[in-house]
Amino acid sequence: MDRDVDSPARPDHATLCADTFAAPVRARFRCGDAHETTRPGWSQLMTPSIPLHWRNEVSLSVLGDEADAVIDATLADYAARGLPVRWLVGPPTRPQDTAARLAARGFGQHEVLGMAVPTDVHVPAPGHVAVRQLGLADVQLWSDACSTGWDSPASQRIVDDWRWAFAQPERLFYLATVDGQPVGTGAVVLTPDSAYLVGGQVAAAHRGQGIYRALLAARLAAVRPLRAMATTQAVATTSAPILTRLGFETLFRCVVCTSPT
Repeated sequence: MDRDVDSPARPDHATLCADTFAAPVRARFRCGDAHETTRPGWSQLMTPSIPLHWRNEVSLSVLGDEADAVIDATLADYAARGLPVRWLVGPPTRPQDTAARLAARGFGQHEVLGMAVPTDVHVPAPGHVAVRQLGLADVQLWSDACSTGWDSPASQRIVDDWRWAFAQPERLFYLATVDGQPVGTGAVVLTPDSAYLVGGQVAAAHRGQGIYRALLAARLAAVRPLRAMATTQAVATTSAPILTRLGFETLFRCVVCTSPT
C-alpha cells in the first residue's frame, strides 16, 4: 500500500533496531516496589516484592575488563534478596560472550527476535472475533483476562499497577472476545520511532482460532496514522514464526538468560 504525504515517516534500519531493542524498558510499568538503575551502558530492574524473572532483570550491559566482577556482584545482589534474575544479551551487549559467561554460572537460555513490519501490512482476521480498545473503566476486566491468560495471580496491587499504566497516553490496551467472553489481550506502547507490540496472549482453550491475528490486525489499524512501523520482541520458537508468516522481518537476535532460581 502506498503512503500519502501525511503518513508517518519510516525510520532507517539502525534507528528502528535501536528503538526496538530499547522498547521493553519503555514498556515497563510501575509495579510494587520496583527500582530501576540506569546509566550509560547499563539498565537494571529490581522488584523485591515480586520474585519473578520478568520483574528482575538486566536489560542492557556494556562492560569491559570488569565484566566478570560486575556480573558476580549483580547476581549476588539479587540472590541476597532471594530474587531470580534474567539478563538480556543483544547487539549492544559487551562483552559479546556475556551469554556464555552466564551459562557457565548455570543460567538457562532462549532466543528472542527483534521484529518489525509496516503498519499498513494486511493481516487477515476471522470475523467471529471482536477486538476493542479498553479504557480506564475496563482495568479490572483487563487484569482478570491477563491473569487467566498468563496463569498468573491476581491482586489489588496488580490492578492498581494496571490502572497507572492505563492512564499513560502512550499505552493502548485491547481485548479480544468471542461471543462476549474475553479470550485474549494485546497492548501497544508508542515509542519515538515505532509502535511496540507487547502483552499479546490468547487463553489456552481458544488458541488456533485466529485470535492472535485478530488482536494484531486491530492494533496495526489503530496505530497506522501514528507510526509507519510496528515492532516487537518475539520468542523465536513460538510467536516469531507466526509473525514471519504475517510479514514481519527480523531486525536482530537476542539471548534471554535466566537464573535457575
